Parts: sequence; C-alpha cells; structure tokens
Amino acid sequence: MEIESNPKYCRVIRRASSEEDRLSGLPDDVLHSIVGRVPLKQAVRTSALSTRWACLWLHALAASAVVDFTDRDFVRGQSPEQIVTTVNRCLEVHGAAPIDVFRVALSPFDAFGRDVVRWAATALGRGAREVGVDLTQHADDRGFLELHGDLFQAESSLAVLSLGRCSLRDVPPGTAGLAGLTSLSLNQVDVTDDALRDMVSGCRVLEFLSLKSCHLLVYVRVASESLRGLEIVRCLAMRHLQVDAPVLESVAYHGDVLIWREDEPSGVEFVGPGGRTDARPELKDAYLTHIGYAEYDEVIHEFAYSGFLDQVSHAKILTLCSVGMLHMEEERLFFEASVDTPNLEELQLLMDSMGDDDVTRFSVFFEVFEAPLLERLFIRVSILIHDHSNLNSHGVLLDYV
Repeated sequence: MEIESNPKYCRVIRRASSEEDRLSGLPDDVLHSIVGRVPLKQAVRTSALSTRWACLWLHALAASAVVDFTDRDFVRGQSPEQIVTTVNRCLEVHGAAPIDVFRVALSPFDAFGRDVVRWAATALGRGAREVGVDLTQHADDRGFLELHGDLFQAESSLAVLSLGRCSLRDVPPGTAGLAGLTSLSLNQVDVTDDALRDMVSGCRVLEFLSLKSCHLLVYVRVASESLRGLEIVRCLAMRHLQVDAPVLESVAYHGDVLIWREDEPSGVEFVGPGGRTDARPELKDAYLTHIGYAEYDEVIHEFAYSGFLDQVSHAKILTLCSVGMLHMEEERLFFEASVDTPNLEELQLLMDSMGDDDVTRFSVFFEVFEAPLLERLFIRVSILIHDHSNLNSHGVLLDYV
C-alpha cells in the first residue's frame, strides 16, 4: 500500500475490491472514536482496511484535542524527512482547531530541531495546556535544542511542561508564558542554579517539579508557596538542596548522598518562612535511594546521612535504601543516636542484596529508629531468586512483614 498526501485529499493506491466491507457502513463519529484510541502508527495503517478509511486517521486526529507523537513505533523505519512530513501534515489537517495536549519524542534531536520548536509554538498558539518535548533518546553528546526566548513570551494556557534535552538559556526569567505552570519536568536540560531558582519563583501556581540528569545543577534552591511534589533523579553535580515550600507533600531523591562541607554550602535543608528550619512542611511521603552511586567512603561520608534523613524523618510514608542503612550503621559506631519519626505510618526498605551483613543492618536500623505509629513495613530486594511466587511485574521480590 502507498499513501499519497495532498492538502485537499488523500489518494490510496490499492487493489480494487468488489465488495464493500462492514466497517465502511459505520458512522463517522464511531470511526473517529475507534481510530483515535490507537497509537498513531497503527492508526495510519487503518488506511488499508477500506476505502473510507483512507484519510480517516487524519480526520480523527483533526477531531482530537490530543496530538501525541511519542509512540516509538511511529518513528521506527521512517527517515527524519518522512517524520517531519507526517507531523506537518497532521498539524495542517488539524487546522485552527484547539490543541489541548501536544507531545513529541524524537531522536536524534539535531535532525528535527527547528521543526520541533515550530510545532511547539503552533501548539501553544492553539491554546495547548500541556506540551512535552522529549529528545533524550540516543542523544549522546549532541548538545541541546535551543528554545527561543520568545517561545514562551506571550501569556498562554500552558499548565504542564515537560522538556528533554533542551536548553533554556535564551528563556528570560519571569516569562509570561510559564507563569501558569502547575507541573514542570526537566530531563537532561542545561538549566543552571540561578535559572532554575528564577523559573520556579516565576511559576506562581507550580505544584510539581521534576529534575532528572540536569548536570549543571550544584546549589539547588527551590522556593514556592504552591509546590506539593519534588522529584530529583541523577543530578550528579548537585551538592546542596534548599527547599522553601510550606505545603510540600512529597519528596523523591535518587542520587548520591549530599554531604555537609565546611568550605562550601552543601547538604539538605527544608526551611520555613524567613529561612526558619523549625517550620518544615508536613510531608506525606519521602523517597530516598542512593543505590547505584558511589561506594560508601568513611572519610567522605562520615555523619552525612543522619543530617540528610533528619530533614524528611517527619514524613508519614518513608522509603530508604540499603546504602542509607549502611550510613546509619557506621555513624552508630561513633555515638549513640536515634532517628525520631513521630508521624511514620509506613516504611519501605529497598535492598540491593540480602546477605548476613544486611541482616545485621536490619537489627541496627531498628535499634535507632523510633516510630511509635508504624503500621506497615515493606522490604524490596532486587536479587535473583528461584521462587518466583512473590515477584512483582518488575521482577523485584516483595516481602511483607
């Protein structure tokens, strides 16, 4: 089958069929609903089902407020030129109809740079509330897609923004188009400490912030009256985290232990108004894992973890890892200390092994852990086992105590 696109019509070259199939008798709104529920590449393939379906996928897309090009099957087997042509054609057929959600995931990004910016601008111009640009696949060291300063200059309906492998260097602080964000996710973005601080402070209703593999971040300061969720993953250069968010409910951190240093600002701080450290937010859940990062070093990491854990120990749900337990074991050798968790109701322990040393750490751990309200304990072990009856869908053993 071959599909020839035209601004006015689509012509399908296929074998002639003498019998009309039953699908062709369905109402247009039913056909549009069917095609709109399948991934884009499969929707295009429906052109071969019947003569009525030749351009149906385009019209179904035009009738939908969600324009999503994140399906990996969509780009498989197509050249960059073909992909650009398809996206252009979809947006053209969509016309001036409102777009609520626009998402695109492509690689390598340098083959689509200008086109991606133009597509995003088109979506924003049509009132998009959510825009996602993911260029992280096979990015290697190709650099970042430069986002023009005027892309977010005008006020817009944008509430959810997700960027992967993009540069925000040309986006000025206080940009009007970002003021209404409720969710901001940055993955492999070359954002700096000051740029992030200014961007968050300009998002007056921001509720969720995600930072992944943003390796220019060192001294992260987040101040927001509305922030409820914070996620930081693999930001390898980060040495300090200061959070001023009075209504913060959820914190997730996956990286190396942040260490207090005398010669430079470092560590973790959750502060209240005016920089008060005695007015921390009432966290519902905190997730701290350091599995997969640098090995424990007694000189470098000595007494580092207790200060880290102390900042989130008042959470109701707490997730810790075996690396953290090792830190606590080493610290207890030097002084008698306890971890006060007055609100803790659920504890999850992530273990990268389950040997004799790990069992010993369990004992030490619960000697220093004070949790009068604890009701649920979950232990997750990522090890190869012969009994698969307790494995979850990710192949991780779930053991409930």
